[in-house]
Amino acid sequence: MPVPYEVADIPEQRRIEITYVNTFESSVCLLPEFWPNPAGKFGGEPETLFLIANAKRYPAKAYNPGYCVARKSGDCSTVVAPGAQLKVSMPYEEFELPESALLAPKSVELPLKVFKCRS
Repeated sequence: MPVPYEVADIPEQRRIEITYVNTFESSVCLLPEFWPNPAGKFGGEPETLFLIANAKRYPAKAYNPGYCVARKSGDCSTVVAPGAQLKVSMPYEEFELPESALLAPKSVELPLKVFKCRS
């Protein structure tokens, strides 16, 4: 299910922060292809996460997170408890944002989807 998220632009540090808050009554899981890892790398399909500045879309650099074999729920996904917040920082360099767009207003296109974790 698609879910809302918030984006904060921090141009003086050349990065954005993406925040998701679980508003559901149970824990949800996010797969790596729908959420950047703690290092700010996005392992989803190419050209699905974009930083938008000056009406131009800058795709996140391709990143292969490898393959995960799940033995139990949460092994390959990030578990977010009810009411919990998940935040990730992504440097502009992950989008190859040009100097000319550093101070422009920015937004993000992210195919954020969550699912109910298996027990």
